Amino acid sequence: MTSTNTGLLLSAGTAGSSMQEVLDTVSERTHRIEDHPLHGWLSEPDEHIEGERKPWFSLYFVNFIMYFRELNLYYISYGADRNRDPLLGVW
Repeated sequence: MTSTNTGLLLSAGTAGSSMQEVLDTVSERTHRIEDHPLHGWLSEPDEHIEGERKPWFSLYFVNFIMYFRELNLYYISYGADRNRDPLLGVW
């Protein structure tokens, strides 16, 4: 076996353990989301609210959340780092 093949095997072994770490993280975060009260409220039937109407609240929050992105992007100065984003040069 050549050193190139050995290097590939070592890389594959490292990638396998890294992939397992990724899968473990995805699984852990999936459980965190499933355990969150909002997920429970959205996924369980409610006799007072039709299932199709539950996600509508998110439409009202999109504007609110995106405003903070634009506030940071266009109006809050970060000193010398302000010039790192070409969009900020417009202002």
